[in-house]
Amino acid sequence: SLTETRTYFVKVTTNGVECVTEKTVTVNPNPTAEVIPDYEFCDNTDDDGNNGSITLTKADFDTLIPSILGTDQAESDYTVTFYSSSDDAATAESAITFPYTNPTKPSTEPHWYVNNTEIFVRVENNTTGCFNADTKFNLVVKPKPIFYEVDDIILCDDNRDGRVGGFDLTLRSNELRSGNSTTDPDDEDNQSPTDFTITYHTSLEDANNLDSTGIENPDNFTIEQDNSQTIYFRILKTGGTDSGCFVTGEAFDIVVEPLPVANDVTIARQCDGDDDDESQDGLYPFDTSNI
Repeated sequence: SLTETRTYFVKVTTNGVECVTEKTVTVNPNPTAEVIPDYEFCDNTDDDGNNGSITLTKADFDTLIPSILGTDQAESDYTVTFYSSSDDAATAESAITFPYTNPTKPSTEPHWYVNNTEIFVRVENNTTGCFNADTKFNLVVKPKPIFYEVDDIILCDDNRDGRVGGFDLTLRSNELRSGNSTTDPDDEDNQSPTDFTITYHTSLEDANNLDSTGIENPDNFTIEQDNSQTIYFRILKTGGTDSGCFVTGEAFDIVVEPLPVANDVTIARQCDGDDDDESQDGLYPFDTSNI
């Protein structure tokens, strides 16, 4: 079989007459398809939970094309398509259409399961029709951290102005990240303080901003609103494998309870010995039940 373009010459002589013709057989090279790293995303828990499935647009896949073609193949000269199986990529059948949603993870897997979907690539030369269908990559959907409901933090007002300092927000960190015997009775969280970092914030917008480090003094925070304030959290996977995903939300309220009010009361005076025993011992059985 030919591996390069070659010209063949044929000479035929009949009755002393010589005829010569030539035929060029052109061998076009197959395109190349570069190996690319896994394409990683964080799960979207807004609508379907931590099920390992996300929806991607054509633009999400098109961003991969320059890396697949490499530096020596112009995008205008090649068509790159994506498939769910190697057979489909080889036959150019059932190309992935957009928007594309990858399969969900098995229902028996825990929340920290990383869902991998193989995507196969076909690169075809627009002029020659030659193609390469040997490259694939993994679409990786990493789970977001989970969180649990926790109780509000309550302190008593110190001077009746609705503001007080000394709130230790970190008191709720362990239960927010890992639950307790009530919220996580089977201890399914699997989220260690080493790998999952919690920061506290005064707004959800700030919690979603990864450039923000949150409240600077979470162990000694002074309430910024009268009587109560909502505190927001961010749990970010910072250690271990498949790091980088985070979840945010309302953590709890910090509440300033007003001090109780004690009204002035008057207790009628009694004479010693008025308890019918004529004693002069300075004692009297006052009835304070109605004070």
